[in-house]
Amino acid sequence: MDDQGTVFDPSSCPLGEFAGPVDFHLQDESVYHEHDVDVMRQLEYARYLQASPFWDYPSEPADDEAGTGEPHVATVEDDASPHVVSAEGCGDAQLDPLVEASLWGELQEVYYGPVVTNYGTVSVILRHCIRVDITVDRAVRVVNFERHCTAAISSWGDRSCVCHPCGRVLQEGFTVDMATGDRLAKISGRGVTFTALNHGLVYLVDASGTKSTTERFQNLCYDLPMNVFYFNSEQGMDTFNECFQVVSQARQRTTRGGDEIWIVAGVRIKQTPWGDVQVSRDSGRRVIWTSPTAGTVSVTTPFVKMAISCDPCKYFFVRMGQKRLSANVEGFTVRNGSQRAGFDGRGRLTLP
Repeated sequence: MDDQGTVFDPSSCPLGEFAGPVDFHLQDESVYHEHDVDVMRQLEYARYLQASPFWDYPSEPADDEAGTGEPHVATVEDDASPHVVSAEGCGDAQLDPLVEASLWGELQEVYYGPVVTNYGTVSVILRHCIRVDITVDRAVRVVNFERHCTAAISSWGDRSCVCHPCGRVLQEGFTVDMATGDRLAKISGRGVTFTALNHGLVYLVDASGTKSTTERFQNLCYDLPMNVFYFNSEQGMDTFNECFQVVSQARQRTTRGGDEIWIVAGVRIKQTPWGDVQVSRDSGRRVIWTSPTAGTVSVTTPFVKMAISCDPCKYFFVRMGQKRLSANVEGFTVRNGSQRAGFDGRGRLTLP
């Protein structure tokens, strides 16, 4: 990753590549629903999601509402379930540990490729425990079960998110909410605000410098990808016919280098021989990338760039225009143009 946060070079693939005939057979409807009911349902997300243990910060008492006391109080929008550091969280792709391995083995032995789910969406089952979910209006969700990370882009393309053991990011229009370890941050029109659960102040970094302020941080302890994926998306019983048409029109080919490429509902999916997956739409303007080996996931849209990895240095990066945030095991830094501030490895405020 360079200093701009670039993890990969997203490339688009014109649909013309697949203009020729390709052998792709639509399976019987009963086959789709057989796999969907017997296996796919068991791969649903955990409904109660906990925060990440990857950053070695002390946990806050359960009765602390937001961890940011007077004189500048920071509140979480959902006071009933404040953001806390957990010792057991493993992201949105959490599965029952007793059935996780056997389920994926069974699923990939039975079927590989696109299937119609009973939720009125299409799921593309890939190797290395990767699944790509697509709605008929091209909302995309990528699940990396092996590394417990998930990313999604809404059908309109104005919302995106990443859930990873090292942190969570939710982008809604020109606002980005973030949580990593016990650090909370928000990018908005006023600048970049940040705090820590064990810190008494909230700081704003704007064009004039750094100052204390107040802020309401959004609670990110819920299934962000599912919320973004289904936001304003067509799904349910009314879309089944469209889903079966999408699957019947899906195209697949393998390049000389061994990359496998799918085109499903105008969404391009590329998986390398070692498992890395790149999902792009809108001619490469919106891209999700994940690696089952490195544990990295990134999202690039015209609004935001976000990348999180747990290997080798547990980095966390978000950029929107001139505003950016970066974090690793050594510290936490926010920037707004030439201004910057943050916390060092011991949780102390750092200023330039």
